Amino acid sequence: CAPCAPLPQFTFFVVQKCFRRACSCREVLLVICPLLTTLAESILVDQLFPALSALRKRAGVARADNGRALVALNSLQQAVDYAGQLVAVVRAAAAETFGEHAPLAEGPIGVIEAVAGELGGQGQEAARELADDLLPTAWLLLEWQMASYVIGASGKGATGHEPGGEGANGESSPPREAAAADDEEGPPPADTMPSTRMLQKLMASLEALRPKLRPEPYAATVEALAVALAARMEEGVLSKRFNELGAIQLQDELRRIVEALSGATDGSVRHCFARLTQTAFLLNASSVNEAVSLMAEACATAADGDGGARAERLTAEEA
Repeated sequence: CAPCAPLPQFTFFVVQKCFRRACSCREVLLVICPLLTTLAESILVDQLFPALSALRKRAGVARADNGRALVALNSLQQAVDYAGQLVAVVRAAAAETFGEHAPLAEGPIGVIEAVAGELGGQGQEAARELADDLLPTAWLLLEWQMASYVIGASGKGATGHEPGGEGANGESSPPREAAAADDEEGPPPADTMPSTRMLQKLMASLEALRPKLRPEPYAATVEALAVALAARMEEGVLSKRFNELGAIQLQDELRRIVEALSGATDGSVRHCFARLTQTAFLLNASSVNEAVSLMAEACATAADGDGGARAERLTAEEA
């Protein structure tokens, strides 16, 4: 079980116990509603929220090796979960006990949900900090930025030399026709791709982190990591040149990254790489006309969807 501070569990246990005891008297106007309002405002707003906020602040920036920050992140999520349970209990009691006064419960419920929203926002911020710590910055700067996707027959990036002619030792290199035929062999093996070692290290870091976090903040961290990684990779793609084999390799690398990060959580991060995936798809088109047609279809599909789907796609100008 991921470590948490005891404060959220104890606080919500007391609040829920007091509320249930009050409901047993069935005095809605004189006892239950005033007590519920006091519990929501005096305990959750004035006591629990400041205490958890201070806990997160004292813990410092969330990092994989900062145990106090991980405890704070788990505690924030635990409070959000307990708040949701409390809201469900109050709504059920209002439907069963309050009768015509049931709408009076909505005020305290709004307060509880507001506290949960604020604590959840702090949890999301901490998850983004943790994702920044896990982001493979060295790989992005040293390997991804320098990797060439103009790939020759050897499976390596272009060196600037034309096939044919004499090599450095004076021997004849393969003729143009042979090199062109070799180009059809496909992209290099997966274990030689720029992302292979990065993925191995990143998956090891996530596997070590998983038991230290509750499922919700862990999933939020993986998604934030995917968003940040996709954004940094997209910047690099715009500065690169691609030939046919390079475009195939990019598509394969993206597939492996998406599958690895999605496999690290119960959800999927495919939507985080939607723009990069579309870029690789367009680069693999057999002609400019085909790429234009594919882009037109994508724009038409996005126009039929919601704003979030459109935001995750390339615009016509970007394409």
